[in-house]
Amino acid sequence: MKVRSLLTKTGLVAGFIATLAGIVLLTAYLSISRSPLSPALSLLSAQGRVESFRDLGQHLPSVPVTAGTRTHEFAESHPNQSMSFTLPESFVVENEEFDTGEFVSESTTTTLLVVHENTIVYERYFRGYDRHDRPTSWSMAKSFVSPLIGQAVERGDIRSIDDRVTEYAPELAESGYEDVTIRDALTMSSGVQFSETYWNPFADVYRMPVLALLRGGSIRDYIVDLESRREPGTYHDYISSDTVVLSWVLEEATEERYARLLERDLWQPAGMESDATVNVDSTGTPFASFGINATARDYARFGLLYLNDGRMDGRQVVPGDWVRRSVVPEAPHLQPGWDNPLSCCPSGYGYHWWIPPQPDNDFAAMGIFGQMIYVHRPSRTVIVKTGAGYRNAAHDIRATRALFRRIVVELTGDEAGGVRPERQPCERSGT
Repeated sequence: MKVRSLLTKTGLVAGFIATLAGIVLLTAYLSISRSPLSPALSLLSAQGRVESFRDLGQHLPSVPVTAGTRTHEFAESHPNQSMSFTLPESFVVENEEFDTGEFVSESTTTTLLVVHENTIVYERYFRGYDRHDRPTSWSMAKSFVSPLIGQAVERGDIRSIDDRVTEYAPELAESGYEDVTIRDALTMSSGVQFSETYWNPFADVYRMPVLALLRGGSIRDYIVDLESRREPGTYHDYISSDTVVLSWVLEEATEERYARLLERDLWQPAGMESDATVNVDSTGTPFASFGINATARDYARFGLLYLNDGRMDGRQVVPGDWVRRSVVPEAPHLQPGWDNPLSCCPSGYGYHWWIPPQPDNDFAAMGIFGQMIYVHRPSRTVIVKTGAGYRNAAHDIRATRALFRRIVVELTGDEAGGVRPERQPCERSGT
């Protein structure tokens, strides 16, 4: 009788806890569904991601970035969005052959655009997308911060990237960023404690924007509470807070809002064709680490700008020396390599640009869910891919780069052209 009574009581307690948990989850769901965070619920399904990522600027608070009157024109070898180039049927990663069509489908690719020698040789849109959609960048947005820093240095708004960030954002003086330089943040070497683990819904990378949008505050409030983990400039650890700090420094140094800088100093002089948007919190602070929404062709123009050492249509938009320095690892902890004990992953890192393992004078901007702007200098090729995948992120990054390198071989017709194969994944690169 005592055992039965105990089991009954235990069952009642368990039922009460389960009911309470259900109420909490339902309340959280309803709260999010009625807030600016409602698009986050779309992450639960592939089709939801496809639709939300088509233009996240329509779902989250955003500000416009207006295109100028001059557009950089691509050459097209066919009047109907050139199909003169055929993708390779397969590609190889670590001696394993992948079917290209299957990979494009299984990685939920939404855009694939190949530009060779300024000619669009391949342009396809999938899952209902078209060239006028503005797929969200996710962490490709980080690379857009880099040229704005370089331009600010050239103008003298920022004296040196070896200045501490607190010289421009004094609110960070008692945070983990107290002794961090702009260079440290540019190379993701701040040493600040910030969790970027995407499988953990309570990681800082999610908590920072979620709390800002739910509470109506600023992501800067989150940054000032971060603590230091290790000495700055000694270890490469990919964290989104470093990008937020850089955008903060930019706004303070120039006395301009980030979206305005992007529009005036990059979007318009680089000849972008379409308007874009930048996601912001309730205070107008940009989500610089993930929040640009633009067309695939304009992402390609950004890659082309870097391919051309910062020049576009005869105009030097970004200092050439800055561009060249941005895509070369400048310290031991930034070098690519599977045995680098001073880095979070095998990919190398420049000034907010990724350098692949076994580099071939190529570099990339990358974002989670399958976004990439890939630049291969020897063949003068830029490839853009957007997607809504949610599989093994490291696997998809590795496979995407392998496919892109195979495309370069197909374009050049040189099997021995020095395009090195992929070997191992980077577990966290490219959020």
